[in-house]
Amino acid sequence: MPLQERAIAYFLYHYDLESPSQNKIGDMGFVILSKSDKEWEHYRLAFEACAMASFINETGGQLEYKSLTIETYNKALMAMHSALQDPGVVCEDATLAAVLLLALFECLNPTTGEQESWRNHVQGAIELARGRGRKQIDTRIGQMLFRATRTLMVIYSLTTLEDEKEKELWWSGDDECTSTQKLCVGVASLSAKATVLLGPSGHKEEVEVEVMLKRCQAHDRACKARWEELSKSTQGMSSDNTDPWLLMLLNMLTCARILLNSIIMRCATWTYKVPNYQTSEEYDGACSALAEIILHSAKVNEQQLCWAEEAQSSFAELDVQLQPGRDSSRCAINKWIEDNRSLWEEKPLVGLQPLAVIWSLECLNDDQKIAIDTQLRRIVGCTVDQIRRSPSYTTEACTRPSPSLSEPATDTPEAGSRDSSPASTGRFRYTQQDDDTLRELSNEGIPWREIRDRFPKRPDSSLKTRLWTLRNCQLTADEDRLLIRLKEEEHCSFRDIAPKMRRHRALVSNRYNQLRRNRAMNN
Repeated sequence: MPLQERAIAYFLYHYDLESPSQNKIGDMGFVILSKSDKEWEHYRLAFEACAMASFINETGGQLEYKSLTIETYNKALMAMHSALQDPGVVCEDATLAAVLLLALFECLNPTTGEQESWRNHVQGAIELARGRGRKQIDTRIGQMLFRATRTLMVIYSLTTLEDEKEKELWWSGDDECTSTQKLCVGVASLSAKATVLLGPSGHKEEVEVEVMLKRCQAHDRACKARWEELSKSTQGMSSDNTDPWLLMLLNMLTCARILLNSIIMRCATWTYKVPNYQTSEEYDGACSALAEIILHSAKVNEQQLCWAEEAQSSFAELDVQLQPGRDSSRCAINKWIEDNRSLWEEKPLVGLQPLAVIWSLECLNDDQKIAIDTQLRRIVGCTVDQIRRSPSYTTEACTRPSPSLSEPATDTPEAGSRDSSPASTGRFRYTQQDDDTLRELSNEGIPWREIRDRFPKRPDSSLKTRLWTLRNCQLTADEDRLLIRLKEEEHCSFRDIAPKMRRHRALVSNRYNQLRRNRAMNN
């Protein structure tokens, strides 16, 4: 089967999702436009680009396939530009669907830093949906497109914290999700105002800060009430009948409440000053709320990723493992995954966007970001085996291990560097000798089956996670020297250093602090 056909089969199987209740937000049923009698080139190219990006991400496609994916995406952009010049095509369903798919492509395979292209596509989709008017929700496909656009608008508002009140003018009370999304947009508005008020150039008056604190507390109570209402609907539900779009709403409220309680903590800190702010009722309440939110978020997202309902009893272990100062590599999320491996269902991955949104929030500290980032990549690695067994994948390309596992590692750390060696993966401990052997086998291009045979007592997912960690969570000696030079000689910020080194900002920051501690101990 040609690559393109395999990619389309994969994309339809994993992304052509419709809510069981037929009225929830986030439906991607509009991808059935690919079966339409009328051919729209800009839609077809956007669809093919997304299909290839999703397929290659999961199966570890070859370099030439990745180049072909980018080439298809660029063709889709040019076709979209031409389509937008034709007034008769602008309001077609295919045009809005193509823009939504281009935004999805940027999530699957980002082409620019800081999500710039994704933001541009979302803004374009919002403008198109606004221009199409209320008539667009008269058809089933039009309703799906409108809801998908509105979902992106809410995520965009939460990530950019833009206070654009005019967006509220085109709300439509067509389903029960409207109230939840209004709450989330309200959080974005409050966050934007708080950023101005509490920022370096803000004019902080005690009365204004107290008013902001009260407004955030009131809004958080409203979000919590809606949060609890939706949570009741998910209790006792197995992964076979849980509506993924209901869980999407829970994730939106999770992000919103994290932002709100972060603002409350900042306001309390400014009001009560050091050292009294930590003993204030407002600060303590926000801390407790954040612990509850993060615990619940882990629980909800495990359900959304189609894992068994028996897992619910294991979440008591998760208390506040993502608190500042904890070792994120040993967080209870990782432990839970390893200890409950037998509970997993052989079902495909629904989507990682909610976890990705939580991971991108600036209010999380570096340890929390690394923990969530590691968890995202672990989940992706663990589902490769499940994907190979799915009914849509009987071709040769989907029944062999990811080629990326047998390619030479490019980010190999300095041998014997104990301070940069990652912690053990869950309950499967790896010695320094194990790490050295695993790196050596990978660098020599040994097939994955032979690597697995060298570690017979380790599950495939544990080995893949460990190999990914060795490749991506460590810096080489040359990278360490480059990091020190950029930070200490050129005085670059971590925000600027990360893209130069092509590393995550939290990883760069943590590694630099680790190097400083090592130098201090040696001196």
